[in-house]
Amino acid sequence: MEEYEDDQPKNVNKYNIDYSNTLGKGSFGTVYKGTLNKDNKIIPVAMKRISKTIIENNNLLQLLSNEVAISANVVKDEDKNKEKEGVKYIVSFLDIIELDNNDYLVYEFCNGGDLKRYLKYFKTLDEKMIQKILRHILNGLNLLHEKKVVHHDIKPENILVELCLPEGDNSNLENTINQIMETTNPKGSVDEDKKIDKERLLTILNSSIFKLSDFGLSKEMKSFNKKEVSGSPLYVDPMLFDQNVDRETIHNEKVDIWALGVLAYEMFFYDLPFQPFPPKIDKLKAMLEKGVYFIDMKKCKKISKQFLSFLNMCLQRPQKIRPLTDELLFSEFITIDTDNFTYLTIDDYKNIEYPDDSYLQRDGMITMNIDDNRMINATFE
Repeated sequence: MEEYEDDQPKNVNKYNIDYSNTLGKGSFGTVYKGTLNKDNKIIPVAMKRISKTIIENNNLLQLLSNEVAISANVVKDEDKNKEKEGVKYIVSFLDIIELDNNDYLVYEFCNGGDLKRYLKYFKTLDEKMIQKILRHILNGLNLLHEKKVVHHDIKPENILVELCLPEGDNSNLENTINQIMETTNPKGSVDEDKKIDKERLLTILNSSIFKLSDFGLSKEMKSFNKKEVSGSPLYVDPMLFDQNVDRETIHNEKVDIWALGVLAYEMFFYDLPFQPFPPKIDKLKAMLEKGVYFIDMKKCKKISKQFLSFLNMCLQRPQKIRPLTDELLFSEFITIDTDNFTYLTIDDYKNIEYPDDSYLQRDGMITMNIDDNRMINATFE
């Protein structure tokens, strides 16, 4: 907690704010839980406090202006149109409050926190859950892209969860989830006698909604600084590192497609496809320049051809090869029942003939090529 928060106003216009309940850190400030008393009902909200000192930094001020403009003029406008499928998959913007020292952006409250906490708890998600999450994110992204807005910061921390308890379960939802997630032991695994809680949480997640949030780095395509490389480094489109391409053409919705592919990989492996340790930009660029990432069959035991195909479509270095969001929404991985998926197992790779390159010769690995839409040593047949 920040040192001066006891001096902050507990009442912000028509909202009450609880500084002891921190929901997270946004691009420009801390997000707290607040409430609104409306028609004798207490409605929870999320309130992002932004210091006026940001105004002293022209770069931060410009980014903040982008967030406010997109939240207020794009997200809020579309939120009025309930017929739009993507509306419910984007966190709704409710209000902006200007005070002497701070501004407050008010958003709908998502009771489940962010996706990162669930990845930390489960370590890996199955393909059925990944399909659901990606379908929701794609619907939200598709709406943004239709409005010519690029999110530019797709990652687990920016996917919020609206949890829904199964019908008939009247316990306090937030307490229920927190109690379940506290059953992990110090090593991070779930105790054997707590497996039922893990399954219960999966049931709750399966009926929940996953929403795009944090528009601090989002921009309308026409407003990009053509020389910038912004976003979270491990999710950044590799084309943005390439100084030899036409900078006028690469700041577009395809940067979100790359990040979505990284997120999909992360949800399945609890790892990242391109991850130097410690993460340094020059090492990251070197990894991307090799043009491959790996699927560890020893670790995952099996993986569907449909999921491999989805990864292969998103994680292509040439933007022209990557599909748009509306195309991905009709991809096989997103549209068909997971019961009809076709799986590959480690047994399928006992007699792989690897290419000559030494760094590709890894036993039990599928080598994925990011420079064209094929896999080096796997087949979809």
